[in-house]
Amino acid sequence: MKFFLIIVFTSFVSNVFARNYYFSSTSGDDTRSTSQAQKVSSPWKSLSKLNSIFNILESGDSVLLKRGDIFYGSIVITKSGSANSPIVISSYSSGALPIITGFVTLSKWDKKENGVFTNSQELADSALNMVVIDKTVYAMGRYPNANATSAGWMPILSHERNNSITTSASLPPIDWTNAELVVRKKRYVIDRNKIISQEGSRLSYKSGTQYEPTNGLGFFIQNHIQTLDQFGEWYYDPAIKKLNVYFDKKSPANFEVSASNINTLISVRNQDNISLQNLSFEGSNLKTFDLYYAKNISIKNCHINFSGVDAVDGFNTENLVVENCVIINSNNNAFDLTGSCNGSQIRNNIIKNTGLNAGMASNSPHSFSGININGNNNIIEYNEVDSSGYIGIRFAGNSSVIKNNLVNYFCFLKDDGGGIYTVNGDANNAKNDQLIQDNIVLNGIGAKDGTSETSLQASGIYLDDNSANIKVMGNSMAYCNKAGLYLHNGHDIDISGNTFYSNGTQLIVQKDAASTGLVRNNSIKNNIFFSKKSSQFVASFLTNENDINMFGKIDENYYSRPMDDNVIISTSYIDKAGGKINRYFDLNGWKNRYNEDVSSRKSSLRLSSYKVNNLVSSNKISNGNFITDISNVHAFKCKVEWQNSGASKGSLRVTSLPNSSSSYITIPVGEIHSGKNYILKFNITGSDDSDESVGILLRQNGSPYTNLATTAYKIISDKSQDYEVAFSATTDEENGLLVFTLNDAATYWLNNLQLYEANAVITNPEDHFLFEYNAGRSVKTISLNGKYVDTQNKTYTHNITLEPFTSAILIKQN
Repeated sequence: MKFFLIIVFTSFVSNVFARNYYFSSTSGDDTRSTSQAQKVSSPWKSLSKLNSIFNILESGDSVLLKRGDIFYGSIVITKSGSANSPIVISSYSSGALPIITGFVTLSKWDKKENGVFTNSQELADSALNMVVIDKTVYAMGRYPNANATSAGWMPILSHERNNSITTSASLPPIDWTNAELVVRKKRYVIDRNKIISQEGSRLSYKSGTQYEPTNGLGFFIQNHIQTLDQFGEWYYDPAIKKLNVYFDKKSPANFEVSASNINTLISVRNQDNISLQNLSFEGSNLKTFDLYYAKNISIKNCHINFSGVDAVDGFNTENLVVENCVIINSNNNAFDLTGSCNGSQIRNNIIKNTGLNAGMASNSPHSFSGININGNNNIIEYNEVDSSGYIGIRFAGNSSVIKNNLVNYFCFLKDDGGGIYTVNGDANNAKNDQLIQDNIVLNGIGAKDGTSETSLQASGIYLDDNSANIKVMGNSMAYCNKAGLYLHNGHDIDISGNTFYSNGTQLIVQKDAASTGLVRNNSIKNNIFFSKKSSQFVASFLTNENDINMFGKIDENYYSRPMDDNVIISTSYIDKAGGKINRYFDLNGWKNRYNEDVSSRKSSLRLSSYKVNNLVSSNKISNGNFITDISNVHAFKCKVEWQNSGASKGSLRVTSLPNSSSSYITIPVGEIHSGKNYILKFNITGSDDSDESVGILLRQNGSPYTNLATTAYKIISDKSQDYEVAFSATTDEENGLLVFTLNDAATYWLNNLQLYEANAVITNPEDHFLFEYNAGRSVKTISLNGKYVDTQNKTYTHNITLEPFTSAILIKQN
């Protein structure tokens, strides 16, 4: 009892004797006494004064900066508060938040040549990371420019370990020594490397990371004065510490140019119990907040802008709280919390414009991300993470909660990532009790520039190698170019009650050689998988073995692709002979083959993907009825025969060769024109194997054998079926080919082939489907312009009401 009274009394005394110290950059005076500075009428002036007196602060003391004032410099925190009485740094008076800035305004310019101006002011550091012109971030100059061919990425022809690259493209006659080589070494790695020598098209460099380049990927050059040729591009000369900017024919006097001149604005190293609130920060050259082995740090109601690297950088911090902050324009990450950052609470923040320039981030596979956090017992909730060059929210650790966040626009500079992403590199040490719940993830873009790939690799939620023991519940994923959810080499995952809309594929589950972990014990139930376009698969299950039936339990889901539900699920596996087998199913075929989704259902709605007004050409396939022969057919890894059967008394019989995992036939169709629509009609009959499907496409006749339109898939059964397919050509070809592909050994019969150019109207899905979401904390009512039904066949006529962090897919009735 006495001990308890002592604690209460000590806390009371601490609060009673807590002191306020006032600072004003406009009316302050650093020569004033300590007692004077405790009065609003006689504040101190500068942050350097604050740093000099920080050691006199006690638990519960407050440092108050005057609103509307701007304070140049940094705060170095050298004293801890106590758990119940932190040292507070905040604001007083009224008006705009006080600004702590690392910017200097550059106003004295000397014209150099060719539109380049040099500022006469010498800056502090040997490297510069943030330049702002009229409140807009500009990147270093680069060669080639970002608006050049291939988005300014030059191809790597070859490389020598991690020491040099050689390009097939010609470099201008410039000595690039000491410039930076920005290399896209992998889809998820963009490194900055210092060029140490040059020999023709071979550039040797000092690597920024252990990653080797990949032949065929791209690079560009920056941090050299010869790259300046577009407005706002800049080069910082480290020898004389002066900035060069390209203004073209415009006068620098007409612009406000700011450069960061302070590396870190708030430094908390080995100190605890500090509260920062109601402040604005801008213009750090490196980190706005540098938190190192710091505990119980609170950052609330702050505005953080123009961070040269990270806005909040933490290493082995504990119990960090960041709430109600606006964090924008970070070159690297908004949050980069590494080591063991346990007990963090990051909630109700707006995080925008993170990692927008390919050559301005740090060398890390996790750069360009909104939130990157490692540690246990962390809560990430009610944040809006908008426009991240790579991942929106990346987390790793036990008892992690990612809940009620809106993640929008991500993976547009690097990809093979997700809006919400986690990975566990240690297959023998699985993380536990992780929750991803009620988030809304939209617009995963993908970034193929600087790669040799054509695909876009951005998924809404991405559970990567050895992810385990995660509940993914009540989330909504839409408009992500790879997948709504990508489960990659993960186990013991519960995926339930989620909504997937108009992603490249709604769900991908994959086991591959990238991990020793197995895909096992997963539960995928009560989800809505909705593909808006006929080109989008509803689900894909892929493995480098033959173990899809061991992935877990899949049932009670809703599968829908109203534009074409003939083939909606794809699989890929390895057969006993070691061949890769690709198969495609409708929902019933999937159920019958794998005994999954027994109670799952599909939409009763069917929509044609096109309407034919009239045909504008004759049949482009000669002898499409195969009346007497099959002379116009060429076969690859299959046998073709003419048979006296079918409605036209002639048909083409196609039989895969033994042990052939992929075969196809081609038929010439003549000219195909980009922007035109084509209608294909055909009759097909298969063997007894009812789960086969055939792919149909238009293709170039020669290298590089580009597809001229999106591939269509149709189920083959032992019953004769008439099909009609619409193609919208995207490429011109003088001698186009119609191609039928088969991905397993089978036999089928074709006849009555007809291909016409058509005056056709392609159905616009936007006229029929509506996706609405509510990313707010209160109920949202949305007005409707007609009669709609949802995926549960509930009817809505005038409006729909959505609970917080929910979504609805509506189908218009007409």
